[in-house]
Amino acid sequence: MLIIYSGRENLDKEKFIFDHIEGKTLLLVPDQFTLGAEQRAFSVLGVRGLMDLEVLSPSRLGYRILSQTGGIRTPFVDQVGRHMVLTRILRDEATNLEAFRGLEGKPAFALAVNDMISEMKQFSTTPKDLEEILKNLEEPLLKKKLGDIHRIYSRYEESIENRFADTEDRMAIYISRLAEYEELRGTRVWIWGFDYFTPKNLELIRELMKNAKEVNLVLTLDEGSRDEDLFAVTKGMRNRILAIAREEGIPSREIPVPEDYKIPAGYGEGEKLPSLVSLEQELFALPMKPAPSREGVTLVRAANLYGETESAAAHILSLVRDQGLRFRDIGVVCNDLEVRGSIMKRIFEEYGIPVFLDTRRSCTHNPLVESVASVLDLLIRGWRTEDVFRLIKTGLGPLLPEEAEELENYAIQYRIRGSQWKKPFRRGLSEYGEEGLLERNKEREKLVAGLASLEEEFRKGKKTGEKLRALYRWMSTEGRLPEKLESLMEELEKEGHQELAGETSQIWQTVVDLMDQMMLLLGEEELPDPEFATLMNTGFSAMEIGLIPPTVDRLTVGTMQRTRFSSLKALVVLGANDGILPQEANREGLLSEDEKRRLYHNRIQLCKLDELMNQEEKLGIYRMLSLPRRDLWIGCSATDEEGKDIKPSPVFESLLRIFSTQPAKDILSSEDGMALLSSPQSGLRHLAEMLRRGLEGEAVGEEWQEAADWYRGNKEEALLRLEEGIFHTGKQEDLEKELAEALYQRESGELRVSPSGLESYSRCPFYYLMNYGIRPVERRIYQVAGREIGDLYHQCLMEISRELSRGQGSITAESSPWMTIGKDQCCSMVDAIVEREAARYREGLLVQGPEESYKK
Repeated sequence: MLIIYSGRENLDKEKFIFDHIEGKTLLLVPDQFTLGAEQRAFSVLGVRGLMDLEVLSPSRLGYRILSQTGGIRTPFVDQVGRHMVLTRILRDEATNLEAFRGLEGKPAFALAVNDMISEMKQFSTTPKDLEEILKNLEEPLLKKKLGDIHRIYSRYEESIENRFADTEDRMAIYISRLAEYEELRGTRVWIWGFDYFTPKNLELIRELMKNAKEVNLVLTLDEGSRDEDLFAVTKGMRNRILAIAREEGIPSREIPVPEDYKIPAGYGEGEKLPSLVSLEQELFALPMKPAPSREGVTLVRAANLYGETESAAAHILSLVRDQGLRFRDIGVVCNDLEVRGSIMKRIFEEYGIPVFLDTRRSCTHNPLVESVASVLDLLIRGWRTEDVFRLIKTGLGPLLPEEAEELENYAIQYRIRGSQWKKPFRRGLSEYGEEGLLERNKEREKLVAGLASLEEEFRKGKKTGEKLRALYRWMSTEGRLPEKLESLMEELEKEGHQELAGETSQIWQTVVDLMDQMMLLLGEEELPDPEFATLMNTGFSAMEIGLIPPTVDRLTVGTMQRTRFSSLKALVVLGANDGILPQEANREGLLSEDEKRRLYHNRIQLCKLDELMNQEEKLGIYRMLSLPRRDLWIGCSATDEEGKDIKPSPVFESLLRIFSTQPAKDILSSEDGMALLSSPQSGLRHLAEMLRRGLEGEAVGEEWQEAADWYRGNKEEALLRLEEGIFHTGKQEDLEKELAEALYQRESGELRVSPSGLESYSRCPFYYLMNYGIRPVERRIYQVAGREIGDLYHQCLMEISRELSRGQGSITAESSPWMTIGKDQCCSMVDAIVEREAARYREGLLVQGPEESYKK
């Protein structure tokens, strides 16, 4: 039995679902919505545990089915493994590509191919399907593109055939076994939270209808309304699912969600403000009707991203402090997290707001990834100094931080390179002394010894599997990386960096999984060392980590499409600018939008059209803006991060018309004193600016004097530092005797002033301080440069002058060596002196090697 329930977002469809759950039930929701759906279930059902109800995503359902039906013996290759395989295939097929020739070595191209194959698998497109398409295709460029894609896709399928299965094929595998899943018998299935279903999702629904007791599908849909076009995506999905039911002979019904679940307008608990009720009805309606009020709705146009973000932070803090909301009652949405994310995190933390960014984290710069990558480069590229520095700076190398710093300084100064790391250090005895040089050698030995066994085992390994075993053994034994990561995680938790601690807790298993996949895919092959490192780095670049919020009462920041909130009292939207809300479809891909549309008109769909993604985005905006019941704050900026003018979003302009208003200024432009004083830390920053204005004669509100009094009574030290900076006049004062002696007193105990020193002081007192007082010593790198050659010239001239001046008498006398020496004799003397001095100069710098000795 199939039952499709539909309704607008003015209905509490979640409550409707949980009220109608009876008996053994499976609730199927999107991957990123499982946690929110479970929390909502506990809230609505009023229970402390879920007995007959299970909340799963399609991927988790697949794991459950495969584990209980015997699983499959073939290991899976995920996106990271696919990326490594494709990187190698692209290298092998470089000369065979036509449309994409020259791009095979670009990381972005490998990523685009990876995404294309993933999407084609979701749309159940196989290499054979592409082959059939190519037979009837006439357009030359499109045919070449699809030909290249077919070649790469076919090679990929051949490389994993009968050995591995792609994770994108997991759904097809478990769908074929769904009939064997006994737990589905007698189970009612509810499907909620989806707007669009790929062909594989539709096949899953087909099998669920055939095997479950009942399938209930809840969609956001309202036919015949003024904004009917908004629901084109869900309407199309409904029609396709009904067609599947008819094909299978399964009875179906369509039932609107009862009006009893309509969220009432009002000011009480569980009610929604009348203005927000109007927003849900009018956002995309044609013709649009003005809302009767704009209570609870704030529209802000800020001067820049910082003003917009700080205004949002002040508003959130006001909701919590003045209206009694919890942070978990407030959702924040921004489609431009790549740019605004770091700004939001910094400003929100300054306002004391705990924030969690709901986004996938790249692993590229993780200390573990960086340490493994640097070790591989050390082994393969011959102990390059920059690779050594990369390793010791990760904090996971064999050296303590202070040891790493000392060793780095020595290596820079004496140009330690390549094989020199494996030999005792001999340079620098005059500067470091015997004890200091002994310490540097201990640090060097500690570093080299920590990698010696790995280097030997890695060199012996011919096959990829042997190299991976050597690397893993070193990571878990000599390297002690698991223990070091555990210590790092504990330290991050103590310092309050919960998200970084969460990433650290996952990174070991993520890296090991990558190595496992590389072992499965390429373990028996003999890869050259550089290619081995390239594939490892390719896998690292494709790795991502997802986190769940570390605390319950937190502010979650996400995007319109990825983040799903169950219920909200308040919503804050940042970045309501053109091209961001709604977000422009990503047009960078192997096929252009025109090419995809031409294929679609020929009933060939390889991936989503931009038009479909735009419809999904529009529906997501409607759903998100309809969520809050008490407050909605939306901001846009007049300029971007580079200071260029940007336009407000069409959605922002529509809201201005619905509520018949003009946007407010951000708190920095409006200079609302009370808003700027929302938090102690941010308020101190603004207080400094206001005090400065007051000193310049500008009028300052009384609230700033009251704020200064509050800081004086509660944070006196911070206020004193602020006042010291503001009232600093830069007036020159005489140096105290002790300080003057410490700076300018010579070893003899005297304070001397020379005419040249006084001239330097008159030109620039700071120059005089640096050169005659502090007297910093420039670190001289152990290399031959102009200064070193000049030193040798001067020494050579001095020595030859001494030789020629030996004996008595005037140097201008006819018998003086100065007057009798010939050119050949002079050249011989110079050569001898240069050889002698070069061997002694700076511990033999000029005879260190060919690179230096030729400069003599």
